[in-house]
Amino acid sequence: MLAVENPKSFLPDVANTLNNFAVLQQRNNEFEKSDRNYKEALTIQRKFSEENPKTFLPAVANTLNNLGDLQVKKTEFGEAYKTFKELLIIQKTLAQENPQSFLPHVAQTQLFLGILKEKSKEHNEAIEYYRESLKIIINLDSQLLDEYGLQDSEWLRNRINELQSFS
Repeated sequence: MLAVENPKSFLPDVANTLNNFAVLQQRNNEFEKSDRNYKEALTIQRKFSEENPKTFLPAVANTLNNLGDLQVKKTEFGEAYKTFKELLIIQKTLAQENPQSFLPHVAQTQLFLGILKEKSKEHNEAIEYYRESLKIIINLDSQLLDEYGLQDSEWLRNRINELQSFS
């Protein structure tokens, strides 16, 4: 009711609740419900991010990340690729203003995109994503690597070398 009476004040909270609810549904393997709630949250968040990107783009990024994760779990790799690609664009924008907070996310998303391309046997594209991720990772301190669950640079170098042998 409050969101109807005062949408600017309450719709962002509705979107956040939808996202959180979708996370719970995903954990309970209610994938279709989760998908709908992520997409509804994104519709609201995107609208608000047009007016105030500094405030709302991080929420869009978070929901896109969650949606991409769901799509991978549903083996919708093509859709996941599109979602993570959109996420990467947003994260790069956010990293321009706040690299310390968002560059690890950029590296992580590039890693995911590389994995998706590797799964689809598109080795040259996978290599490019891995290289871009590696450029960031080698400049992050070990605490951030652990915090964001990023692979160490040696793992990525090995993946690149292995994939180059297929090309």
